Amino acid sequence: MKKRYVYLLIIFNLCFLRNLSGQGITPSSIIGVWQVSTIKKGSTLLAHYQFFKDGKFIYNFNGYDDRGRITSAEGLYKLTGNKLLLYIKSRNELTGGELVQGIEGFQQEEIVLKNTKTIKISQASKEPIELIIEPCKMKNSIKCMKVQNNVYYQISKNPELK
Repeated sequence: MKKRYVYLLIIFNLCFLRNLSGQGITPSSIIGVWQVSTIKKGSTLLAHYQFFKDGKFIYNFNGYDDRGRITSAEGLYKLTGNKLLLYIKSRNELTGGELVQGIEGFQQEEIVLKNTKTIKISQASKEPIELIIEPCKMKNSIKCMKVQNNVYYQISKNPELK
């Protein structure tokens, strides 16, 4: 009887531990492209992360923002429990250009930047940005995760593809 009880306890613990590990974000499960708010893609993407196997990340700002000067941030990431640590090494910014009228029906804003040049700026601070990350419930096998207050959906398992 004791043996049977021990076996049942071991099986219960293994199942329980498997369920717990399946609920978290792991280094392998985060690899890919993750877009904020929706799985739908358009002519460009909303804000999105690209997480690579080698620990590199790129955060791309909303592609529909035709006035913002920062387009992306690059660096290294590390997962520690439910914390995503982002070590930013550089950012890409638009410089120059001129404000012009946005194209009606195509661009979201009435006034947009045009004829800009992209420059890379190194990050002086070595302190990581620390974000809370957790999985969210999946529907129809769509992967999603919550980062701080935003929900991101995996739109590609390959971080090179968008």
